[in-house]
Amino acid sequence: DAEIWTMLLQHAIRSPNLAIGAYAICASHGRDDLCILTSRLTLTLSLDALTEADALTMGPTYLRRLFFLHCGRLEAIKRVIGVPPKPHLATPTCSLPSPQLVANMWEVATADVTLRPRAYGISKEELEEAFAPVLAQQNACDLCRDNVRDRIAQMVEDWLAIKDVI
Repeated sequence: DAEIWTMLLQHAIRSPNLAIGAYAICASHGRDDLCILTSRLTLTLSLDALTEADALTMGPTYLRRLFFLHCGRLEAIKRVIGVPPKPHLATPTCSLPSPQLVANMWEVATADVTLRPRAYGISKEELEEAFAPVLAQQNACDLCRDNVRDRIAQMVEDWLAIKDVI
């Protein structure tokens, strides 16, 4: 019996497009332990991939848990990345345009991430890559860059702390 469940889980890991189906099968058999594991795999997929048959197979409780996982993470990513780096006081080498430019670039990166399909499943690397242009801003002073670097590190840490299973 355990071999079948192990094979199902391994199949879902190797073929992420099948994660929702695997989750549904586990749910229909009341295997909460496996639903927890496979729910993480569903974060690479859009819930649009969920068929009516999948929904009926998993039942209302597990369907609700899966939707709350995806919706909760979408709200969490918006909350985590929505806070821009703190601007520093004006210095002889940095005046208003640089911190404002950093803030504007942060807003652009935030919009880019939140508008992505499956933003709720964004990886640490994708998140860092999305905000890399803010850090690489040529007109930013060292203090601006330090604030951006610190904010990206905090943002990634906060994102990784968000629950990624049902």
